[in-house]
Amino acid sequence: MKTPWILLATIIASCLFCCRSPSSDHYILVPSLSGGDPLADHELHVRLSEVLFPAYLDSRSFIVQEASGRIEQQPTERWAEPLIDSFSRSLVVDLRRLLPNAHISRHPWEDPDASTQLFITVLQFGYLEGEVILETQWRIAAPGKDLLREGTYRVEMGEPHAEDVARAMSEATSKLAYAIGVSLLIVE
Repeated sequence: MKTPWILLATIIASCLFCCRSPSSDHYILVPSLSGGDPLADHELHVRLSEVLFPAYLDSRSFIVQEASGRIEQQPTERWAEPLIDSFSRSLVVDLRRLLPNAHISRHPWEDPDASTQLFITVLQFGYLEGEVILETQWRIAAPGKDLLREGTYRVEMGEPHAEDVARAMSEATSKLAYAIGVSLLIVE
């Protein structure tokens, strides 16, 4: 009588072991580690008011885009959090490093005195044919001043290995932070 139960338990255990999905690696964008020199020591109050991403990036899976426009999700390579959150946090940290006396906030309660608003639209972000591309438009709205800019930031790399793509995306975000930092000083 014990034999059918042992056989059934063995079959169930085998199915559970064989049906396991492969483990996933998780990534986040990392602010620039290069340190670099600050752009200025002006006291600014800036709020990152809005960040817009293309809908195709609203996935936890890594996305690799082909020249034909085809998008491929990498099922075992994932973002540890929504990419828009990782991007926003990394950008703010880079801006704070570049403008050390500035108050750069992501939320209204962090700096109620923020009179300058930063709006970012990401048009493209990810790996395409041997490089990571970050294409953006941004607007800085300050009292009596309005500045609209756009930029494309490229980081060359080889094959689309997730760890290298995440590193290159972090570097492209840092390049954007530098351009925005310069723009903030123009509006200042």
